[in-house]
Amino acid sequence: MRSIPECINRYELDMPTLLWTRGPNFPLSRLAERMMCTRCGSRQVSILFDVPRPSDAIRIA
Repeated sequence: MRSIPECINRYELDMPTLLWTRGPNFPLSRLAERMMCTRCGSRQVSILFDVPRPSDAIRIA
């Protein structure tokens, strides 16, 4: 067996694109199984959610 280095790439997902391609009813719990790293091709991804603070959401709106 050969050793494959761990992928450390990070990406910020574009929410409008996710809504357009997956639909508004797509469960977030299944999102990781549909993702793939564009650099190394790995499908072993982890997804972290960063929920904006209320003050950030007001400023963006």
